[in-house]
Amino acid sequence: MSVNNLRKAKVARTAVDDMESVLYLLIWLGVWGITTEHRKQTRGGHRRVVNWSMDVETAIDSKQLTMSSKSTLDILLNEFYTPPMDELGSTSQAENNGIVTDYKALERIIEAIRKMIFDNPNVPENKPEPVDSFEERADLEIARRIHGDVVRLIRACADQIRSMS
Repeated sequence: MSVNNLRKAKVARTAVDDMESVLYLLIWLGVWGITTEHRKQTRGGHRRVVNWSMDVETAIDSKQLTMSSKSTLDILLNEFYTPPMDELGSTSQAENNGIVTDYKALERIIEAIRKMIFDNPNVPENKPEPVDSFEERADLEIARRIHGDVVRLIRACADQIRSMS
């Protein structure tokens, strides 16, 4: 759920709030694993995304911190699923190269969507401080531009995936 929705903010809800929610879903899948087998392998470990399912204030604080900069997002991306090693310290190279590549691609998509939503040049910088990127993008014109940027990214990713098969 987007931070504005969690806050019950008085600003208008836009498609960008929905895109923010999708962003958190993609992060959750990256951390805990995309497949059932991957999720079984990540059970029991502490991950920062657990804070998102705590009380509302903890979820808001954690999401705001995560999205505040690329470096804070990187901390969370470092918790992404990685294939387990066998007792000799190796994995099935063919299988795991594909898995690692898939998760790296997911990281790049997440980074791009985060940048579009939170560091978007469509949000004016000449506003009085502090600028709250969660509220600024409620402006319908800004939301439309951000929405268009994210949709173009998703289409480009889909086209790239289709061309690989």
